[in-house]
Amino acid sequence: MRLCQLAATAALLVVDDDPATLQVLPSILSRSFPHAEIEPCASARLATAKLADGHYDAAITDLVMPDLDGFGLLSQVLEADLALQSF
Repeated sequence: MRLCQLAATAALLVVDDDPATLQVLPSILSRSFPHAEIEPCASARLATAKLADGHYDAAITDLVMPDLDGFGLLSQVLEADLALQSF
């Protein structure tokens, strides 16, 4: 499935520790995909809990964050076998 098809009704999680990025990136994504539900998240630890709820179709994550980085988040998602789209 391509991102343009997915985003028509997708729930996307944007993970970044930078407040400016968390404000700008969801805004840009919502213009490109107006029907997608886009939720910002300020930490990878919180994102892990949100993704475990199972209502996100994809996550966009920063790779360099304190405490748990984007690679650690990806590792936890894979270990928990959480269903997300890979592009």
